[in-house]
Amino acid sequence: MCSPAAMFMLSAAQTGASLMAQRSAARAQEQRQEQLTELSRRKQLLRLTSTAAEERRATIQDVFDTEKAQKIAQRNIGEIRAQAASRGVTGTAVALSIDEANRDYLEYRAAKDMGAKFREEGRMLGGMSDALYSQAEMRNINKEIAQPNYVAGMLDLGGAYSTYKKNQADLDQYGDNADLVDHA
Repeated sequence: MCSPAAMFMLSAAQTGASLMAQRSAARAQEQRQEQLTELSRRKQLLRLTSTAAEERRATIQDVFDTEKAQKIAQRNIGEIRAQAASRGVTGTAVALSIDEANRDYLEYRAAKDMGAKFREEGRMLGGMSDALYSQAEMRNINKEIAQPNYVAGMLDLGGAYSTYKKNQADLDQYGDNADLVDHA
């Protein structure tokens, strides 16, 4: 049997090693959480940048398409007037043809505007979805880190010290027969 002092020292070393391992594991987890958090932030920034670029592209395309449609409408109206003038036609028939060309352009424009509104709603919903996803991802990444339990370590040492004192008192009182003593 080991001496009470050796048993106490072994228990103290075991408690110290356990606390150091817990502290090391907590630091490693904290570093990993920092890395994952930074990675998540970069992914979110990339998604936002990509969405903004797509939004700019769609807006430019809408402006281009609308200007093109307006030019086509103006050309059509010009052709209607030119044909009417060359044939000597005036009045209601010409006005109706011009109104029809204008209506076609306005309908096209309304459809483009509606499409833009739908895209904007889609981007808003996508942004909300991305935000919720990022929030959930951050919650999953940044869970509470278990810290070393110094109180439990001190209680373990206190228990080991108490056992040491009891065993030392038994050894002092009974000598070599101390391990035969039953305290129950």
